[in-house]
Amino acid sequence: VKDAVAEMLLRLERGVSQDEHGQRFACELHLASVPVIAGPRLAAAACKKLGPTWAFPSFGRCHLVTQDVQSLGQEELDSAVREAIFSTVAAAQAEGFHVQVCRHDLFHGHLFRGERGEVGILLHACEYPSQNDDFPVNLGFCQADTQVKYEDTVMQHRNILLLFSRPLRAFVLDAESDCVKALIPEYARKPMYTLYEDTLGEPLADMYFLSSENKLGWVQRRSSKVHL
Repeated sequence: VKDAVAEMLLRLERGVSQDEHGQRFACELHLASVPVIAGPRLAAAACKKLGPTWAFPSFGRCHLVTQDVQSLGQEELDSAVREAIFSTVAAAQAEGFHVQVCRHDLFHGHLFRGERGEVGILLHACEYPSQNDDFPVNLGFCQADTQVKYEDTVMQHRNILLLFSRPLRAFVLDAESDCVKALIPEYARKPMYTLYEDTLGEPLADMYFLSSENKLGWVQRRSSKVHL
């Protein structure tokens, strides 16, 4: 798996979204002008002592994060990362992908460091889709009142990857492509379609965001599979 991950990340860093057999496994997004973010600097900042804690918004009995989050400690860097995330969402929408920043869809990402030192953020969209015959999964209080309708073609594109290379690159991954599907455990494939961040490298931190918040909420972490 490590070799497959390294090969995929190397291709994506070069802007190549087809595997060795010519099968397309990702759609590269055309980002608007975003600040230059050095991956090593971001990784170092996320691993250092973070800033003050604050309470991320909750919605009745729905808690999107079960602990207080922290500020990154470097406001300029935090703002640049937030801008990169929101620019990625806008670019995905422009390409026709159904994704939006909200408490039922996309509100968090996972910062990781790859085997070769590459730094990226894996975003998980469609976090709380509606429960139906195609998705008979009860996800708890945060699933209530969701406007995200489950569709295979939407869910299979829920993994969105930012790579802090030069230039910054962003991709919507296809979880049904051979290249990506091989990296997803059987239990996390259809209907979940979840690529885990610790498959891509060492998880460094999670970040949480909503349109109503002008900064990211950070949680330092160790490798664990705790999100859908």
